[in-house]
Amino acid sequence: DQLRYSVQKVDVAIKRLDGGLMKLAEAAEAVDCMQEDLRESKIVVDTKTKDVEELIEVIQKKTEVATNSNEVASAKQKNAEEQARIIVQEKAKADAALMEALPAVEAAAEALNNIRREDLQELK
Repeated sequence: DQLRYSVQKVDVAIKRLDGGLMKLAEAAEAVDCMQEDLRESKIVVDTKTKDVEELIEVIQKKTEVATNSNEVASAKQKNAEEQARIIVQEKAKADAALMEALPAVEAAAEALNNIRREDLQELK
């Protein structure tokens, strides 16, 4: 009776150990699969990382070009604003000169209207 009890106990322990070994084997197989998936994923991640780094480099170069273009445009805008200011000043001067000359032009036009035919024949 005692022997049978011990044999049963050993059988139960053997079954438990077999179950544990089976679980360990399954876990090892799952770990192997996960490692293979990880290797494949790492290849994809490395490729994507390289692509992103190249894209970042392109963006940095384009940003530098855009910044330089912006600086050039800003300088041109300042130059254009200065030219516009000078043009406004020159226009004001020209308008003032025109206003000064206008009475003389009007007087000359009036004088032309007052010239008679006889005055022209007398000059000949």
